[in-house]
Parts: sequence; C-alpha cells; structure tokens
Amino acid sequence: MIGKDAMNPAKVLLKIAIPLLAALLLGPTGETWASCGADGCPLDLSLNTNPRGTNRSTAPRMSLQLAYETIDQDQLWAGHHRIPPAQILAGQITWPEHEQELTTQSQNLRLMANCELTPRWSVRAAFPVVHRTHSHLVHHDTKVGEVIYHQDELEQWDFTRTGDLTLGSRYKVWSGDTFLTTGLGISLPTGATAMRNAEGDEAELSLQLGKGSVGVLFEVSLQNLQRNLPSFSGRQPARLFASTFYQLHLRGKEDYRFGNECMLQAGGQYPLFGRIGFVGQLVTHWKGRDEEDQSGEVAEATGSTSVYLSPGLQAEISPGLSLYSYYQVPVYHRVHEVQIKPSRNLLMGLGYSIQ
Repeated sequence: MIGKDAMNPAKVLLKIAIPLLAALLLGPTGETWASCGADGCPLDLSLNTNPRGTNRSTAPRMSLQLAYETIDQDQLWAGHHRIPPAQILAGQITWPEHEQELTTQSQNLRLMANCELTPRWSVRAAFPVVHRTHSHLVHHDTKVGEVIYHQDELEQWDFTRTGDLTLGSRYKVWSGDTFLTTGLGISLPTGATAMRNAEGDEAELSLQLGKGSVGVLFEVSLQNLQRNLPSFSGRQPARLFASTFYQLHLRGKEDYRFGNECMLQAGGQYPLFGRIGFVGQLVTHWKGRDEEDQSGEVAEATGSTSVYLSPGLQAEISPGLSLYSYYQVPVYHRVHEVQIKPSRNLLMGLGYSIQ
C-alpha cells in the first residue's frame, strides 16, 4: 500500500541508494482495453559528459554519469486524445476486466559508464535501480436477486528493485568537427519480474522493473561541433546532434514479448553564461504492440507514438565535472486503445569525464 510518504524524495532516494550501492559492490543479482504499463524518460545523454567540445583533444577517454529521473503517468489517453477527468467520473469509459487505471509513478536512478578503448572503439554499460508505485480501481458487480451492487476496490503496488543491465559498444565511423558513430548493445534480464503488493498480488509484466527477456539494441548518432558562436560571455563552442535508437525485444517470461522500440532524437547544446549552457532535445518515441502468449496478459492496450519537447540546462562545476537537468513535456501522444501516459518527466544528472 502507498503511505503518505511513499513519494517523499528523501525516503525514495534512501530506498534507491541502498540497493544501488549493493549492486555496485556485488554486481547485478539475479472493449476498450486499458494498460498499466510504465514509461521512462526518452533522452540521448551523450552530450552531458563533454561540455567543452567534441574534438579529439577534449573528448573524454572515460566518462561516468549518475542520472535521476521521475516520471508521472497520470493522464489517460485514447487514440490521440486525452480523456477528460469529467468523462471518467461520469462513467463514460468502459473498462475491461473491471479495472480503472489511476496513476503510475517511477523514480529511477541510473549509473552509466563509457570507456574509450581506441580512438574509434568504446564500450559502455548502464545499470538502473527503480522505485515504482501504481494504483488502479477494480470494479466488482454483485447481483442479488434482480439488483446489481457495484463496489470499487483500490489496488496498489509500491516497490524498489534493480532493473535490466545494458552493455554495448560504439564505433566512430569518422571523426572531426562532424563525426558519426554506430552502436550495438544488449539488454540482459537482470531486473525484478515478480514484484507483488502487500496483499500478495503480482504486478502485471508491463509494470515490473525488468522485462524478463533479452533485448538487442542498435543506434546511429551524428554530432557537429560549432566552434565559435556568440554567447553572453564571449564566443564559445556549441554542438548539434541527431540520433536514432532501435531495440528489438525477444520473448521472455511466460513467452511474453514486449513490442520493439524506436527513438528519433535531435537537439543540441548552446553556451549561455560562462560554464552554463542550454541543452534541448526533440524526441519521437515509437513502441510496437506487445505479443502475449502463455502469460495471460492483456496486450491490446500496448503500443504508442509519443513526441516530447525536452529543454534543459547544463553547468560545468569544474573541469570534467558537470550537472545537467531536463524538463520533458509531451506534445503528442497516439496510443492503442486506452493507456496511461505521463504529463511530465524530470531528469537530473551528474557527469564526470577523464581526459
């Protein structure tokens, strides 16, 4: 059950920090349909470890990032329209299996590392710890004689565990002020997939912290360095980028397969005052429909297309150490059936690079 302080930042950070520390020391352990699925912040964070430029003399040999993100899924959508709360309260939505989705909140802490092996080859890893809460109403109809009685039961989940470990490699096809990189990675099923609530009810697969399956990742990124642009503190370098990311999900727990995902991102970094700069991205995130098999999960209300506008700021605290933050707002959603989508996402991070 979700108590009054379930989303208290101090307690959530404590819940997340303890298992993350253990993970670092010990390594990863082992109708109209409605969906309980959970989202994340779709962002390319490759700009946030090298605020001074991308040429060979300043490119980091090794970089670490620690990012905290919070995602509030509190809006119901059908097709490309948001469902007004008044329509929900008036009972104008027919809920399948007598479930009415309310909210899903996720707070993620991600540790990311990138190491340059040669001027062209690099390897990377990402490991998340996730705190998630979810609530929905279950409608029960009981018929006594000719009278039907309606009763609503609130079901809630509140848990914190590790997510799936991601490993990958990147190859720089060409370098200079404009450079192109390609990447290949794999997502390993290290995340929790059997989380239950206080009553012992197991959460849906789409709500679990791990996908329970292997994923194969492909990416291509193009970056350009503009060396001499005006700012409030003189002329400084700025950067532009465009990237695409595709993840292929294999079948996993109970033969369930999550839909494949594709992201298209474009954005940049522009200097403002000294060591402070503006960062921003426009992100299109496409999710294919899931494929159910033996799991019994409802897959009709899966699959969506979303567009996010993500402005932010980055500050270089000292050489090699930077802070960054993004406020992400959706400007477009199109979903299959009825799904719960975020009204806003917030991401804050700390990056450290070694030359």
